[in-house]
Amino acid sequence: MLKRKNGCYHFRRVVPSHIRDALGQTEIWLSLGTHRKRDATSRAGMIYGQVENLFCFLSGGGALPEKFDLKNYLLEMVKLHPSDFKEDWLAGASAGIDVKKKYLSGASDRFLQQFVQDVDGRNAHLLNEIQRLGAELEAAKAAGNHEREGQLLALLGQAISKIPDMSQQAPAAPVMHHQIPPKISSVPFRDIANRYLEIKRASVSIETYNHFVAACSLFGRFTDTTRELHTFTRKDSSAFINVLRQMPKYWGKSPKEETMTLGEIVAYHRTRNPGYVTLSTDTMSRHINKMAEIWSYAISIGELDDKKEYDIWSKHMVTAINEQTVDRRPFKETELAALMETLWKPRININTVRQIISVATYTGMRLEEICRLRPCDIHEVEGVLCFDIRIHRDADGKEIWNPKSEAGERLIPVHSYIKNSTGLIERAKNCEKSKRDRIFFDLPYAASTNKYGAAFSQRFSKFKKDAGLPRETTFHSFRHLFRTMLGHRSDGLNYPVEWIDQILGHETAGMGSHYNAGTTPSNLMKVVRTVKFESWDPMEIKNR
Repeated sequence: MLKRKNGCYHFRRVVPSHIRDALGQTEIWLSLGTHRKRDATSRAGMIYGQVENLFCFLSGGGALPEKFDLKNYLLEMVKLHPSDFKEDWLAGASAGIDVKKKYLSGASDRFLQQFVQDVDGRNAHLLNEIQRLGAELEAAKAAGNHEREGQLLALLGQAISKIPDMSQQAPAAPVMHHQIPPKISSVPFRDIANRYLEIKRASVSIETYNHFVAACSLFGRFTDTTRELHTFTRKDSSAFINVLRQMPKYWGKSPKEETMTLGEIVAYHRTRNPGYVTLSTDTMSRHINKMAEIWSYAISIGELDDKKEYDIWSKHMVTAINEQTVDRRPFKETELAALMETLWKPRININTVRQIISVATYTGMRLEEICRLRPCDIHEVEGVLCFDIRIHRDADGKEIWNPKSEAGERLIPVHSYIKNSTGLIERAKNCEKSKRDRIFFDLPYAASTNKYGAAFSQRFSKFKKDAGLPRETTFHSFRHLFRTMLGHRSDGLNYPVEWIDQILGHETAGMGSHYNAGTTPSNLMKVVRTVKFESWDPMEIKNR
């Protein structure tokens, strides 16, 4: 079917003998207008599809108009490539109708019936779009959202302009009885999001659940949440991502922003500081992934068809406009000295503060791991006193807290400084006698994040700022400090890196995280006791 003549490719298709009289020719020969085989193959494939549709129609007894221009009909239909109208079904449907109206007026009733159905489908889609925009406009007026009101007025004007002028359309055929195709419908975004959030509430951590809530909240401030899921296109998701790229990293701090749209928030921060820091690439990707999960859930329960046109969240290029990340690093000696000279301000008991910082310094444990320590988490294993970082369960055996990863479950030998200088072991024993659930029982619980360390983290952040420490230092810097000190061997010995990873709870290829799968507590103690400080003493932190 692909022929080359005088350097140009042509499409050639023999007409089946039984429809030659109906078509009025024995073969179809059409120039593809290109000398490149790849382009010619693509165009020939599209023409082949149109030709086969025509052959099937004629084979079924259909009849074409007396002066049917086959060549120009095929050329114009091929120009209407589906990918050109992926985001705008209405434009594609209208273009196809225009070509058929131009070339097929006077065709048989069977062909005309399909033509009328195409017109009705186009008009029904347009009417639904106008009604949806009208409802959104009324909601924007009621909410006093003038920016959104202006946007909707413009969109409504565009939709109305697409209404065909019936006075200029001559009827292509006698009036026929036909049925309007049923309206495509799907669940509104608000409903499917709420249903999915209820499912995730019981199966993920509060932090992950809050990530879903944040993503849904942002998308809800971007669009109408009552809008049906199938009406969203890739243009909508791209527009949302474009707004996310302009969102300030620290948005929502001002009460003024509570009633603002995302666009108004961006404009507000741009006016105050044109060089403001935007959301990071990781944060934007997380929001996009949460939205994609909701769409996938709708498909999985049959509320949305599993079609390529509804895959609107994948393959986006996500880049931040002004992302500023800070690499956390260990504390320097001068910074540790500054902490010892800075007054810790009230609200959290100074003895609790000193003990928590001591544990972080000599174990490298994460803040939440320290704050959740229970009296039973300090015990001897093979004759070595250890911190036992493990899953916490309630009286019914239900998991209520899990370390950060599988490698997070581990044993850490108790350093001699913690044993002899902090009073932590005695505190743990007293808590056990008084039946306290946690060693640091005086720390408040933050239900929103399911953490005991949230309040301490905030207070420590203010404490280190008062000490004049830079942004790249946080409480997590104690973990980096411990890791650095484990590399300093005063006795000239070099211990396997797997032992160090085992203490810190890092994944190491080829080795399990627990001591039964790794090395023994006595070997881990050899590594831990190498950590020594000449002047840094957490128990000397001053209190006001």
